[in-house]
Amino acid sequence: MTGAERSGAAVRRTARVPRRHGVKLSEAVAEYEASLKNGSRLEILANLGAALAGLGRYEEAIIRYNEALKLAPGHPLVLFNLGASYYKSGNLQMAAESFEQTCK
Repeated sequence: MTGAERSGAAVRRTARVPRRHGVKLSEAVAEYEASLKNGSRLEILANLGAALAGLGRYEEAIIRYNEALKLAPGHPLVLFNLGASYYKSGNLQMAAESFEQTCK
């Protein structure tokens, strides 16, 4: 398994942690932000984006997803979640572009 595949597996594995374990999303955001002080890792940024999106903070989620994509350009799950956040924020053009990139 390559590094990108391991990172992708970690994102998929942890993307639902806040809801599955009963942790409030706002608490998860705080924990992920604290974790970022120790370095920007793909799974932390992707999960932080998911927690922010779950709180309806789509603009902040978009920022975090774009930071994650700098670490793993073309990551399909991050691109999909980015597209969903753009869609929910009303930016349909950027949503369409993100979804299109997900399929490449």
